Amino acid sequence: MLRVCRLVDGAPLGIELAAALARVIPGEEMARELESNLDLLVSTEPEPPARHASLRAIFERSWSMLDAAEQAALAGSAVFHGGFTRAAAQAVLGMDLLMLTALLDRSLIRRHRERYYLHPVVRQYAREKLAELPGADAVRARHAEHYFALLLSKRPFDRSAGQRVAFEELDRDYANLRVAWEWACTAGRGDLLEPAVRIMQRYLLTRGRVDEIYLLMELARASAGDAPLLAAKARLAQGRAQLRQDPLRARALIEESLQGLKRHGTDLDVASAFHALAMAYLTLDDDELARQYLLKALPALERHEDKELLGICLGNLGLLSDDREEQARWLRRATATNRRSGNTSDLVKVLEVTAMSLVADLGDYPGAIRLLDEAITKERDEIGRLDLLAYLSTL
Repeated sequence: MLRVCRLVDGAPLGIELAAALARVIPGEEMARELESNLDLLVSTEPEPPARHASLRAIFERSWSMLDAAEQAALAGSAVFHGGFTRAAAQAVLGMDLLMLTALLDRSLIRRHRERYYLHPVVRQYAREKLAELPGADAVRARHAEHYFALLLSKRPFDRSAGQRVAFEELDRDYANLRVAWEWACTAGRGDLLEPAVRIMQRYLLTRGRVDEIYLLMELARASAGDAPLLAAKARLAQGRAQLRQDPLRARALIEESLQGLKRHGTDLDVASAFHALAMAYLTLDDDELARQYLLKALPALERHEDKELLGICLGNLGLLSDDREEQARWLRRATATNRRSGNTSDLVKVLEVTAMSLVADLGDYPGAIRLLDEAITKERDEIGRLDLLAYLSTL
């Protein structure tokens, strides 16, 4: 019953109605149903006062005391999932500080640090009112546009200094991002989805959510319609996500995406698929095919000075070289490229490989230690992959 009391926010009437119902329904079952059914708690008295008849009556009375602008703001707040910031309230609902204050003063929303929340039961009622708003579709569209913009704003930090902090911000709003993605798929908003495919895949991959990548990209593919480039990019993202778990499946998905990218994408899109195929063959221990696809990808990556893949492409060519001098040249180029582009994520990996080469080829332990210390510092301060940090610390 403690959970039920929390759901009714300690309201005396809510507790009284729940206590009466507890004779019929166990507390856990009541709590589960109350989360989706506002009409569960009703009075069992023959003729209760109207305002005491049900939990809904409380909300109807509170709603009637709001002016039109406050009603629209409260209903619109139901579009958010997992809370929202003041900036989001302003962008999506045009809610200013005075309106936020009014809803806070009426205990209709709550604040925890920099985020605002609707109580679960209040949110149920507000969601019903949102569905009745003439402009509900526009609210959902602004919600999606805001969170896609937030997602895209993190692209400059991917693999770079600030990735850890940027992706932690996405963690806080992932529930909103997920709803925005699903809405965009349903609404056929390829203009939102296509530019966001890669950063969504990258973000979720750092969180280990491979299955979720596949699901979200499948939704995007299903919604692509006359947007073949979106379908191809989503398929490529699915393939990349499968590289470690199922490289054979990954190769098939990437090869499928390559056909669409050759027809509808840029030379950089095609190079990205070539690089992904190289990673599949590398995982499958086919070093020669991996090397061939890396060399196919390299010209376009160099033409565009691609921050994301050029450095790691050079580094992998170094790994695949049997000639020590050639390997050293590839690794030097990879290190310089990653430093120049600010790709800290791949720089860390190249530093680790170079350190191992210094030990194996030259017995240069002091030089190797310097590179590993730099790799650990950059990983800890800028990227934050705990598994890689643990591995580097054992070397």
